[in-house]
Amino acid sequence: MSTDFDSMELRLEKPQLSTRGVGLALSVAFLYLLFYTAIISNVEDVPLIAAFINSALSASIKVLLLFGSWYLIIREMYKFSGWIKLAAHVFAGVIFAVGWYYSYLWIFDLLFGLEFLEGGGFLEEKTWIMSSAYFEYAITFSVIHIMDSMKKLRLRKQQAAELRELSTRQQIANLKAQLNPHFLFNTLNSINAMVSKDVGQTRDMITGLSDMLRYSIRSFEKDRVALSEELEFVRQYLELEKHRYGDRLQYAIAIDEDLSNVEIPPMIIQPIVENAVKHGIAPTEEGGEVNISISHDGEEMTVSVEDTGRGLDDPEEVNSSDGIGIRNTDEHLQKRYGRQSKLQFESLNPHGTKVWFRIPLGG
Repeated sequence: MSTDFDSMELRLEKPQLSTRGVGLALSVAFLYLLFYTAIISNVEDVPLIAAFINSALSASIKVLLLFGSWYLIIREMYKFSGWIKLAAHVFAGVIFAVGWYYSYLWIFDLLFGLEFLEGGGFLEEKTWIMSSAYFEYAITFSVIHIMDSMKKLRLRKQQAAELRELSTRQQIANLKAQLNPHFLFNTLNSINAMVSKDVGQTRDMITGLSDMLRYSIRSFEKDRVALSEELEFVRQYLELEKHRYGDRLQYAIAIDEDLSNVEIPPMIIQPIVENAVKHGIAPTEEGGEVNISISHDGEEMTVSVEDTGRGLDDPEEVNSSDGIGIRNTDEHLQKRYGRQSKLQFESLNPHGTKVWFRIPLGG
């Protein structure tokens, strides 16, 4: 493969809360609680129970505010640049320090009264105390971002390794698909039947089959091809199948003009089209039509393959069928672009099936 998978761009997904992450955060918060309980109890000579309650109140407020910052900056702003998130952290750190300090004072006053804080420095040195809280915020999110970067690095390496293996497997599967004995037999049989009838059409069929096999072999050497090349490969496949099914098979290809040069993985559309012909059109006596449409909306491109064949009682039957390459295609899309690019299946009315996926235009 000519493309270096280690340099591929990691497809970002919105961070989610996990049981492990919540457990780790609560464990750190508990250790923080014990640490400050010990400091208050020993350094400031405060009874252990009072020190624990005081620390628990402070830690609880900080955990809630830190979670709010995590949700807004880490989760909701996950697509923003690092500089924008840094600016957001600078501002959020001030909100955290000031919000924690005055929330703590307000709740403490309701529960115990501020007179218990007099003389301990908390009221007299509020600027220094809020600065310490700001420092705690900075340390906390520095650790979070370092851990996140390490996780992304591991994920990038894992995805690169999986994609290498998957790409090789898919290419072999796709090549076998084009060399499938049934496909070759039917195509060669059609060519043989056409020799005595139409030499020109016979020549076109041989050329089409040759081009298909050449494209299959070339896919070993390329990680991406222009969309126009992929669609030409699909068109040649459908033309050869039309010689077999005759008027029972019709097709149409519609593509936004500005998408012709967009690069996509090779042989990513053909397995879906083949599945539509084999499992949608072929089983019906009257045949049907395969419609391929490719459009874009913003930063994503949608590839849709519809057929007017027999349809499916369960759309997921497509994914579990023996259609060549359909499962590899789905797996390849998810490994390369993320779960949001998985194949989607839909039964059409009155009959037929629609299969589509979305990928980022930037690849």
